[in-house]
Amino acid sequence: MIVGFNGKKISLIEIICIIVILVVLIAMAVSGISSLIGKDDGDMWEQREDILIAEAEEYYLKNSKDDLVYGDNFNIKLSELEKNNYLHDKFPNSCIDNSYVSVYKDIDGNYVYIPTIKCSSNDYISKTLYPVINTSLNDNSLLIDIRDSSNNQKVLLYDCTIKIYNDDEELLNNDFLDINLNEFRKTLNLKEYDEDISKLRVVVMARNNIGFTSEITLKTNKM
Repeated sequence: MIVGFNGKKISLIEIICIIVILVVLIAMAVSGISSLIGKDDGDMWEQREDILIAEAEEYYLKNSKDDLVYGDNFNIKLSELEKNNYLHDKFPNSCIDNSYVSVYKDIDGNYVYIPTIKCSSNDYISKTLYPVINTSLNDNSLLIDIRDSSNNQKVLLYDCTIKIYNDDEELLNNDFLDINLNEFRKTLNLKEYDEDISKLRVVVMARNNIGFTSEITLKTNKM
């Protein structure tokens, strides 16, 4: 037994319990602070993204020859921008060597710039470059919602293909071209293709204007 400040006796088990509780509380506090720091860093990079894109665009147009083809890309390091006095914002040294701006040429021949920030503590990339395909089935209606999740406004959905099969028989093959939007929605009445919609299989393919493609296959009997 150990005597406390108020004269009460405290057992060793009670002391251990108090220490464990304190350790857990400290760990939760540290985790919360780290999470806030990570969120603040992400917000900071997102706010500086437009400036970084403008700097990379100016550097590329003045210093590189036009040898990109659709779907191809290369990276401009932040250290290269800094060395050539194109980087006006101050970045931590831990970020400069590992961070870069990817340059793509889209299907119309325009350039798209995607920053990737890699630091020792928190990384930031301008969202995913692949289109996101979501679906929901309500009775016989299948809602297909496709969006391009990149923050860069020059990254847009370009085309989409929707196919419906009953076993190996193709019942629908629809192409939607030149979408040029951040989001595309389509609703299908599956009863139009088979009274028993559980027999159907739906394939959705979406591509954005810099060539990144996503595809999913849905079996309606499992939705």
